[in-house]
Amino acid sequence: MTYSDAIRFLYNLRWFGAKFGLDNTFKLAALAGNPQNQLRFIHVAGTNGKGSTCAMLESIYRAAGLRVGLFTSPHLVAFGERIQVNRKLISESDVARLVTEMQSLLEQGWGRMDAGAPGGTPAPGGHPPESAAFPRLSPSIQPFSRSSR
Repeated sequence: MTYSDAIRFLYNLRWFGAKFGLDNTFKLAALAGNPQNQLRFIHVAGTNGKGSTCAMLESIYRAAGLRVGLFTSPHLVAFGERIQVNRKLISESDVARLVTEMQSLLEQGWGRMDAGAPGGTPAPGGHPPESAAFPRLSPSIQPFSRSSR
């Protein structure tokens, strides 16, 4: 999968709409081996100031020697701005690789995605969870672990 294919796949997931609740999120996390159980998160929510708050927290944790991940949405110029580790944007090759892995999990959990319709068509009874695969949530900070810069 190319970077362009990956971005197209992600944006086409919007055709399936949102399914509220956490069932799909928990299902996808379980299919991925529950990686969230190995990490620490700060989720910043609210009406105003989320981006500034996250930028400030990211700087504080990074200055303290922590490896810090940051997810923000939407991006300003390029999709890679959404996912950063220690201020380094996710590479196009990593986006393509991760979307390929996520697409495999989506197909495993919700059925094959047919290429004919925008974003694919879920198999009968399937519902690909756009918000679970790559959530459009408020920004969040993810302090990983102490590391050298």
